[in-house]
Amino acid sequence: MKKIVIVSSLQIFKPLSGGQLRTANLALSLGELGYDALVYSLTGRKQDYLSLKKSSQNKINSEVSEFVNRNIIFGLIQRFFYIMNWPPLWIFWILKYYVPENLKTELAGCDIVIADFPFLTPIFKHTTGQSWLNTHNAEYELWSHKPLFEKIVKKIEIAAMTSAEKILFCSENDRFKFLNLDSKLSRKSVIVANGVRPTKIFENAYLRSEFRKSLGIFEKNKVFIFTASQFGPNITAFQFLKKLCADCSNVLIENQIIILVVGTVSSEKIDSAYLKVTGRVTDIDPYICSADFGLNPVTEGSGVNVKMMEFLSAELPILSTVVGARGLSLEIDVDYFSFTSDNLLNKLLLAAESDSETLSTMALNAKLKNQEQLDMKSSLKKILPHT
Repeated sequence: MKKIVIVSSLQIFKPLSGGQLRTANLALSLGELGYDALVYSLTGRKQDYLSLKKSSQNKINSEVSEFVNRNIIFGLIQRFFYIMNWPPLWIFWILKYYVPENLKTELAGCDIVIADFPFLTPIFKHTTGQSWLNTHNAEYELWSHKPLFEKIVKKIEIAAMTSAEKILFCSENDRFKFLNLDSKLSRKSVIVANGVRPTKIFENAYLRSEFRKSLGIFEKNKVFIFTASQFGPNITAFQFLKKLCADCSNVLIENQIIILVVGTVSSEKIDSAYLKVTGRVTDIDPYICSADFGLNPVTEGSGVNVKMMEFLSAELPILSTVVGARGLSLEIDVDYFSFTSDNLLNKLLLAAESDSETLSTMALNAKLKNQEQLDMKSSLKKILPHT
């Protein structure tokens, strides 16, 4: 069995954000295609450092495992950069001069190494296998508000793509941005969309109803779910939603509409008649399947939003900004309800009043148009060497 090592700066399993979910699905898809896939994570999670948990390797399934390096120095540096709101440049600088010995061993014996983000590409010099780069965004765009960081990150991104033998973009839009900067990248760039695992649906309507009741949601309510991690564009979108709910609470209550926000985007938990914010959850599937609509109010960022892939997989009718629907084959107001910050309330009311047959047709058509993107394996099969 051929071996692939995916090197990440963060612990991937269980995924808690869209970026982690993309990497997790990449590893699982490679395993299903016959590869022995190891995710090597350079840092662990806060609670494990606090409990003094040692570095460890966990078997995810028969083909996929993850080694989490809980080196306290790495953890402290990562935490410092996070608090300072700086890009993770420390990873690039450290890996240029120091790579853990057990990672060197894994790299020396693998057929393909995948750097998960451009900051990790110094590891390429330690392998004789193929060197791939997995991208999540146009990283430099995330730092447009800090021109010095933007310039540094863009330089690292271009150098990373130049050194990689294959570049996995999650959308044609991102690929186009970098081809405009360096057209020579075209020959080695491929699209591997943010595929998702099939959504685990409720076994019957009763279980769905009971789960909704546990959240204070009843049959009469129309639930619009926004799934989001603590990531800049998501935080901005959440603040917009929170203000909209406060300003329009009477209209939402009158029309029995509930906005359900799930994920680490907010540490504050809210349980009102029109806005429910859960914070972090261990399994997002029951929340998605308990909703009536998927909602994506993101207005900035690049790449394809994983939340959109989750909504498509669950066959939820979707309300999204144009930015939120980027990278997908979706026709405005045919396959999804498109909205702006000025007309979201009207679109919520329109969707809530639409008949079930129209909504089901819209959701199914949207899923079928993007079926290939929902499954990473279809893209990976085209570029992987024969196993």
